Amino acid sequence: MIVVFADDFSGATEIAGAARAFGLRAEVQTLSGPLTRAEVLVIDTDSRSLTVRKAAVCVSQAADAIRQFEPAWVFKKVDSVLRGNVVSELNSLASAFGKTHVLLAPANPSRERVIQSGKYFVDGVALHQTEFANEYDRIAENSNVVNMLGGDFDVGVHSVSLGSLPVDRGISIVDAISGDDLEHWTTLLDESTLTAGAADFFEVVLAARRFGSAAALRRDRPVVEARKAKTLFVCGSAAAWQSRRALQCVAHEIPIVSMLQNNRRGMKSSDGEWAEEAELALSKYGSAMIAIGRKQLASSNSGVEITERLVTVAGDLVARGTIERICLEGGATAAAFVRSMNWQRLVALREYDRGIVVLLPPQTAVEMVVKPGSYDWPNDVWSTCEVRPG
Repeated sequence: MIVVFADDFSGATEIAGAARAFGLRAEVQTLSGPLTRAEVLVIDTDSRSLTVRKAAVCVSQAADAIRQFEPAWVFKKVDSVLRGNVVSELNSLASAFGKTHVLLAPANPSRERVIQSGKYFVDGVALHQTEFANEYDRIAENSNVVNMLGGDFDVGVHSVSLGSLPVDRGISIVDAISGDDLEHWTTLLDESTLTAGAADFFEVVLAARRFGSAAALRRDRPVVEARKAKTLFVCGSAAAWQSRRALQCVAHEIPIVSMLQNNRRGMKSSDGEWAEEAELALSKYGSAMIAIGRKQLASSNSGVEITERLVTVAGDLVARGTIERICLEGGATAAAFVRSMNWQRLVALREYDRGIVVLLPPQTAVEMVVKPGSYDWPNDVWSTCEVRPG
């Protein structure tokens, strides 16, 4: 069994989807340790937003619970632009599994996210000059990856260029501008190394260790069945909603049931009222979306409150047996929903695309599709919604 530790739910599902696309049994768990038949087990530690110390403890506890299974190898999934408690979690995991150093490859060349000469670039633009610079305060002014990881840690962090060797102690964060570069780093892994990085590096390592050749990367992704499904979309991202999601719903004839009152004077007075309206829309049209409804709403209500209301209503609709598929947008929203449903094990069925994964929760026939908030829903999702003209 291969075990992957991820610090957020969408990252965990991305890894499980990649493993499933290789034809491996893959499962996401929100608690470490339950028995599983999965060949790739992905543990969501939900630790990205914790303090440095709490994240380290959380990962150590997850590692302690999984060591008894004696995994064939361990991988640490990190955010591709290094958000979260990267160093403290790597340190904890390396210590737990007796590794003396870490090879960290967060670059995702498939999405034009690369590291060159120790600096991070997205679509050819230095990271600190992109929209990511507004999301968190650890992006160094010159996009230097070592500085992005922060300081004050009892471990060395080193930038390593192609042609150089990783350090034998501490963390080596490596350059990579292509898939070939990532393959090169797999040749330098040994039993004393904790392997870490983003999804592209996981796929390369998986190909090298399980299939013996990077040719396995040229796999055909499973064809998604084209059956129509009663679908509930859940959009918890104000930015995504404002920029494109509402227009896409209109284009695909998906009715929108927003958190706002029809008179636009505030939020609906109860979750029950919101759920009833959504159920009527689903009954009449076949599919629907529940959403915040307006960007300004996020400024007057806490993000936690909004997310809690979204997942409460979504859970109510699932419990009523109203839907066959739920599409959740954003890792935080998906994680909150899964935990509200007390779903601790989710089997990966297939991918719609990289990072957009279909999961089957326990004891339910409702499929769950998860994607990061920055991605669009692919056409295959829209085209398989059951839609009845009003």
